[in-house]
Amino acid sequence: ARQITIETPFYTTRISARGAAFTSFILKKYKEAVDDDSPNKELIPQNFKNGIIRTTLLNGTVGGLENAVFSIDQSEDKLVVTDQKKEIAFKWAADDGTILVKTYTFEPDSYLIRLNVVLHNASQRTINDQLVLSLRKPVEKEKGYGFVGPSALIDDSLEQIKPKKIEDKNRYQGNIKWIGIEDRYFISSIIPGSEIEGSIQLGLKDDVVTNKLINPPFELAPGGQKESQFFVFMGPKSMELLNSLGHGLGKALNFGFFDILAKPCLWFMNQIHGVIPNYGIAIILLTIFTKLLLWPLGNKSYKSMSEMKKLQPLMAEIREKYKNDKQKIN
Repeated sequence: ARQITIETPFYTTRISARGAAFTSFILKKYKEAVDDDSPNKELIPQNFKNGIIRTTLLNGTVGGLENAVFSIDQSEDKLVVTDQKKEIAFKWAADDGTILVKTYTFEPDSYLIRLNVVLHNASQRTINDQLVLSLRKPVEKEKGYGFVGPSALIDDSLEQIKPKKIEDKNRYQGNIKWIGIEDRYFISSIIPGSEIEGSIQLGLKDDVVTNKLINPPFELAPGGQKESQFFVFMGPKSMELLNSLGHGLGKALNFGFFDILAKPCLWFMNQIHGVIPNYGIAIILLTIFTKLLLWPLGNKSYKSMSEMKKLQPLMAEIREKYKNDKQKIN
């Protein structure tokens, strides 16, 4: 199947005509490792030949969609996005005349990619089904800090499901703002254009996690057309970046019980790092600032402890003198 390469200031990605799915996504500002000669970060493994952000119908009412090869309205095999947004449309027609069009819009100044999905029923029957968009990603073995696995923002509450827990429960329902698959430092996500009443379905096979966004049921009469809007985000779990993108993506960065303290500290440390690009110095300065902030409280505590020390000899004398009379000691 034909493949199109899209290059922006933030990433270089490749989309295959098979499924109109992403087969590569390389971040320009991040590397695989800290070494100077390390290659840029690739978010999609090379062995994922079918790609991610695939589009299907839950009940399979349109035959052939699973393995569809789309036509592309782009004559060149490379699209460079530098000064204005550009879009690519992928079109597929089923044997019964039903048409699916996936249009991706790329912005030069944003990680967010707009995805417009249009289903046109050109058959003679009514289609009753649910649109499904899916993510896939290999998961690392759990070690150290940081969540790894599928997640979603449902009913404005963050759900992070450990891969080993998928077997216990693999379906979640509610008002969905986004779904994703995370590792420690990066996240791949699908975001509905507006919050939807839907569900997610999870899977785990051969250390590969699947997270499917199942949209609400629809009924499409002959000649009818259904349009759905989404956003795709694949990038770093940067607090500043995620908050700037909206859609509640900032909640993906979760520090658990200490969240209310950790996020302000992280924000302040990153502000220091923006001026002095050295995290060692940033941590030292953050520690000094915290000490200064807590100094009045600490100083009061030290004074109280000092006063108590002065009383210790007197208290010992009283205990010795009235050791058989607790009331008098008090």
